[in-house]
Amino acid sequence: MTNRTGVLIVGLAGMTASTTAFGLIAISHGLLPPTFGVTGGSDFDQRPLSNLEGWVVGGWDHDLRPLSDVVQEYGLLPIPLIAKVVENLASISANRAVVGTLDAIPRVGIEPCIVASSLNEGAQRVRDDIERFRDRHNCDQVIVVYLGSPPRFAEINLGEDPGSHEHDFAGVHCYLLGAIKARAHFVDFTPTDALEHNVFLEMAKRSGIQVAGRDGSTGQTMLKLHIGELLRRRSLRLRAWYSTNILGNNDGRVLSLPEHRVVKLHDKTAGLAQILGYVDFDHIVDISFVPFHGDAKESWDVVECEGWLGSSLSLRMNWRGTDSLLAAPMVLDLCRLIDQGARCGRVGLQDGLGFFFKNPIGCSDIRPSVLYERLLEWVDANLASP
Repeated sequence: MTNRTGVLIVGLAGMTASTTAFGLIAISHGLLPPTFGVTGGSDFDQRPLSNLEGWVVGGWDHDLRPLSDVVQEYGLLPIPLIAKVVENLASISANRAVVGTLDAIPRVGIEPCIVASSLNEGAQRVRDDIERFRDRHNCDQVIVVYLGSPPRFAEINLGEDPGSHEHDFAGVHCYLLGAIKARAHFVDFTPTDALEHNVFLEMAKRSGIQVAGRDGSTGQTMLKLHIGELLRRRSLRLRAWYSTNILGNNDGRVLSLPEHRVVKLHDKTAGLAQILGYVDFDHIVDISFVPFHGDAKESWDVVECEGWLGSSLSLRMNWRGTDSLLAAPMVLDLCRLIDQGARCGRVGLQDGLGFFFKNPIGCSDIRPSVLYERLLEWVDANLASP
């Protein structure tokens, strides 16, 4: 069997993760074209990337059912396409999830998770799972993508030896440290503090792996930052921006808990002031959990600006889409790009992938136009590598 790339997703049975897994399988079997998300755009026509052929997928979750059952239950994807890969989906089920002291209690009625007694114990379990997966599928690259629920925020000091830490850690820290120890690349697509800890970034570089994050930008914040850059260029002074989000999936459930949405609210608010270059405006962001909404991602925005001679300008926006179908192509983008980076010998924090995130770690200038140009430069540098 030839070598291949494997993707291990934390939260595999969740809506976004299972949609991503379905897309990867369908593309790798030639049932969908390898064009999606950002890398499916015209700017990448002359920048050839992996077509995902032969890629394999696995992961972790509290829900250990076969992916075929999960995907069909959610009802997000075309039934005829599911039918074509149902056997492949049926052969994939999650490893038991690893959680720490800061993680939310899972939904009722699903399998128990592994509660790690220390960060080192949790990381070792993750490392073992990665290495079994790599050996089973003969992978030369493994990419771990964190799509789990955001943990409760707490100020923690991991010191120089994070593996010895026993108090106030989350599953995401176990997955990151386990990936580093197993020499697997790591992408944080959620609002966590994992990549804020420099000790992990240094360990990743020494281990020869890539890391990237945080908090995938798929909807409201993506629009907000693009519009913020436009306002700055047009010298339209922002006076107030009110945003509300309606979420009905498990992310909405967890983010309805105040202690679990601290980082999320920070990531949804901090970028606008950075782009505008000033802070003297009202900025309110609200997140509401409405179970009936399901996987529909909806946001409403009220924007008030001041123009020339004190004139008033108002903007009202409504954004609604299927959360998982918005996020999954971007996760596939990131996996495809990390794979390319690995084959070109990149290691450490990949700030060239900042375009995909609300709060891109390592990026001081987060204007979308700047981040996009940096992405293209990052890809071109890889393509120029011997």
